[in-house]
Amino acid sequence: MKAAWLVVLAACSSSSSASHKREYKLSELHLAQFLGGLPLDGGTLTVDLSQDPDAITDWSKVTGTVTLDCGGCVLGDDHAVLHSNGPFGGDLHFGHISWDDATTRAVFGGGKIAITGHWRGDVDLDVKADVMLASRAVVGCLAFRPAERLLARDEKLHNIFMLTGAPKGDDGRMYIRVAGPLDRLRYMPQLCEAPAP
Repeated sequence: MKAAWLVVLAACSSSSSASHKREYKLSELHLAQFLGGLPLDGGTLTVDLSQDPDAITDWSKVTGTVTLDCGGCVLGDDHAVLHSNGPFGGDLHFGHISWDDATTRAVFGGGKIAITGHWRGDVDLDVKADVMLASRAVVGCLAFRPAERLLARDEKLHNIFMLTGAPKGDDGRMYIRVAGPLDRLRYMPQLCEAPAP
């Protein structure tokens, strides 16, 4: 789940007055260094902020949006291994996860970033988080459910998600609460509030 959350944080960044708009292909951003060594193929990141991102010195004054459109994205390539310091430790053969439809939107304003995301594919993922820019504190929730198609294709990878210890809600999704400073996030297997699927 750490890799999935990092994908979301990589997208973080609404106002109609935003005037600095840029679009990036995810393949150009070299995200593998933030994803445990896993490549991410496909998707675009659209930055539409009130200030030039290269010149911002106080992010708490920024307004605008950053949108990650990752429909058709694939995480992993069936060869790269996931470098993990998590409960399983060491390196894990990861295979790959693909998404047919995936969007994460981060809205800057009022000194915070409000993040929502919905990903549909091998693993359904719903994300809600707030990042307070002054304190760099994060409060958020991940709700996920590995799909039957992943079980049919890669049972071991499917089981990694099932063995996270995350509790299952009445809706069948598993939940992980995220909290803490941005550079020391804690991932807690607890029911929390995530956007509806």
